[in-house]
Amino acid sequence: MENGYKKKPKFIVIFSFFYLLYPIINIVAFLSTAPPMVALNTFQDFILEKPAYMLLNILLWLATIPLSFGLFKVKKWAWFYFFIHSTLVIVMSLFSVVFIKENIDVQPRFNMVFFVNLLILIPMAFFIKKEIRTPYLNPRVKWWEQSARVRHNLKIVYQNNEFETFDISESGAFILDKGNKIDAHSDDIIPISLILDNKIIRCYSEVAWINQEEKSNLPKGVGIKFFNLKKEEIRQIKDFLKIIRTENKRGPA
Repeated sequence: MENGYKKKPKFIVIFSFFYLLYPIINIVAFLSTAPPMVALNTFQDFILEKPAYMLLNILLWLATIPLSFGLFKVKKWAWFYFFIHSTLVIVMSLFSVVFIKENIDVQPRFNMVFFVNLLILIPMAFFIKKEIRTPYLNPRVKWWEQSARVRHNLKIVYQNNEFETFDISESGAFILDKGNKIDAHSDDIIPISLILDNKIIRCYSEVAWINQEEKSNLPKGVGIKFFNLKKEEIRQIKDFLKIIRTENKRGPA
């Protein structure tokens, strides 16, 4: 089975695009329950009546522009920015529902804004699975920038212990480690021996990330990136993967 990604996951693109449109969505939600000029006049009056509250809301709307950029570029800071921003948006929306009661014309519009935030932000947070979280919290683990991976069990030797790969590519592999025997941390450089049938490639590898829980589509294990491979060793891995891909296309005999 081949698991290469050359394009950014659609969910991340949609996620980022939503936040780029977020200010417009909120303004439309606010203005949608009255004729445009009436709603606009009410909006202007409310700015004059509650300038501090409206300033905070406008700042939150504008804050989605850098957030959208960070989410699209898969920056680590954007992940935390998202949860802080979402919390503040819901708190501000809840404040409008609970406390803005003296203006009957305005309050229903803020109710709508609140429910737009509630119905979108919470489900988005709920449906963000580990496959989406991982590249934000481990920035180097961006599957769409990796070489295509092949699901295959190869033997790898590390510290005199034998392990098997879950999948492998030209640039790295994911090593199964159900017993937590690999004593390594992220960013560590470890020596391994990769056994390709009758060939042995001895090299150093960088620990890219560690999956300590059997969740999502990956078991417990360690993701490694091959380090300073020789041209001949890269060619050997490419040739081996080509054979595996060909066998996979043919299917079982």
